Amino acid sequence: MVTAEFMDGLIVALLQLFVGFAFSASAVYIGISLLDRLTKGLGGWNQIKKGNIAVCILYAAVVFAIVWMVEPSITATVLSINITGANVLFLFAANVLILVIALLIAVLSIYILLRIIDAITVDVHELKEISKGNVAVALITSSALLAVSFVVRNAIEFLVATLTLAA
Repeated sequence: MVTAEFMDGLIVALLQLFVGFAFSASAVYIGISLLDRLTKGLGGWNQIKKGNIAVCILYAAVVFAIVWMVEPSITATVLSINITGANVLFLFAANVLILVIALLIAVLSIYILLRIIDAITVDVHELKEISKGNVAVALITSSALLAVSFVVRNAIEFLVATLTLAA
């Protein structure tokens, strides 16, 4: 009897590991894709290949911010994977939908913040400065992204809790 429970637990843990990794990796991919689309003139990966630290800092901040903001939703989705319970598939599907909503909020937050930063610094074109290797501009822009991601994460966490209870 203990062996069957152990095997069930092991299967659930492996499924949770796989789903958590898949969703986290997807969030990273979406974050990088978002930045590539928002910064067409930056030449991100080419700049990174050339060793442009400023571009690398911005990319790293976006990746971290995206994953940080959607982590509560990824955790809720992973924890919904359980062999026991009648509504397992429904709960998992509901949590995946909540994850998509959280990801949209995170992406929209980054997009809006980059636009706000660009609007309030009329004498500085952040992306041009970053593409030239201006680490100072990259650090300020990245720190703004990270700071906002901490606040937005709390809102997403509350939303996830509310929607999870409703499901």
